[in-house]
Amino acid sequence: MLRSLSSHHYITGALLVCATFTLACTQNSAEPCDMAIAVRVQSSRETLRVGDTTTVRASATTCVGRETPTYTWRYSVNDSSIARINASTGLLTSRTAGTVTVQAESDAVLTRGFLNITVTP
Repeated sequence: MLRSLSSHHYITGALLVCATFTLACTQNSAEPCDMAIAVRVQSSRETLRVGDTTTVRASATTCVGRETPTYTWRYSVNDSSIARINASTGLLTSRTAGTVTVQAESDAVLTRGFLNITVTP
């Protein structure tokens, strides 16, 4: 339920922000909007066994779908008893079985990105 709720809010918020900034950018400049409005958080593995590690990476796209320059991302998890994450590198270490939500945010981006990681025994 958390994943679908987050996805719904992510899409709704991204569309609203995109519509607002697309209008503002197209009225104020000849260039397409370069403001990052959508964040994607990815990992090569979304299912881990206890003790495994993976690195999550965030990226952002603009109103017109272009990937933005590299930002400094901060990573966190909603339950550090299931997994711990290095806030600056995105290295996640699983600790116990369960599902953990990873969040990525940057001061340069208006929205956050989320990814669920499942840890099995």
